[in-house]
Amino acid sequence: MQERSSATSTQSHPRIPPEHDGVQVNHCKSPVCPNYGVAPGQSSVRGSNSYILDSRNKGISSCICTSCGEGFPLKSNLGIAEEVERMASYLSPPSAVCCRNDACANHADQVPIGTAGAYASFGKTAIGNSRWRCSVCGKTFSQNTKATARQREHYKNKTIFKLLVNKMPVRRIIEVADIHPKTFYHRLDFLHRQCQAFAAHREHALANLPIRRLYLGVDRQDYLVNWLVQAEHPAIGHCSGGQRTRLLLWYAP
Repeated sequence: MQERSSATSTQSHPRIPPEHDGVQVNHCKSPVCPNYGVAPGQSSVRGSNSYILDSRNKGISSCICTSCGEGFPLKSNLGIAEEVERMASYLSPPSAVCCRNDACANHADQVPIGTAGAYASFGKTAIGNSRWRCSVCGKTFSQNTKATARQREHYKNKTIFKLLVNKMPVRRIIEVADIHPKTFYHRLDFLHRQCQAFAAHREHALANLPIRRLYLGVDRQDYLVNWLVQAEHPAIGHCSGGQRTRLLLWYAP
């Protein structure tokens, strides 16, 4: 395999995916190797490289550690950072309650309720939620304070949730709970939001727990999903009807 100096080529295309927001996953993963956690350099000097590039697999760029010989595919740090941010978005604080008129300055600046002179109390809605009037545009708005607002049979949420965690098929859940399929998917989204809110509440409390030293068990597994031809698409096949559903995988940090 031939190596070439990257002094000019990296100007247009980097030798190694660059670090993004402190994320750099392209390095040797063997804990006993001197290159463990050390990322490859963007420049290549013959005979003194900690890693060598391997492009024998068509369309898949890989690195090989010159110390221990372990190889690993190159990954986009930007893509991983964006996926981690998306997966951790439930930990972010909720957006401020403000005017919902897109053309209003209070909406553009995300001025929250409670700001002096920004809003005025304007009674309550029919279900008892507080209503405010914007002092800039004069529009009124309210916010639901109950998670189950606009749900006619909210008592069925417990049944639906218990059936879901016990892996009952969707059609059976719809039959047992006696709900419309559209209602089921609305409740599924609702339960997902509630589970995220519960997890966020518990995980935020970790910082205040009297833990002397925290031990975490982790694992990693690579899936090759950047296929080259249509025949290599990972898919789930359905026995009836011959349908195929694309398999989507998340990055688990």
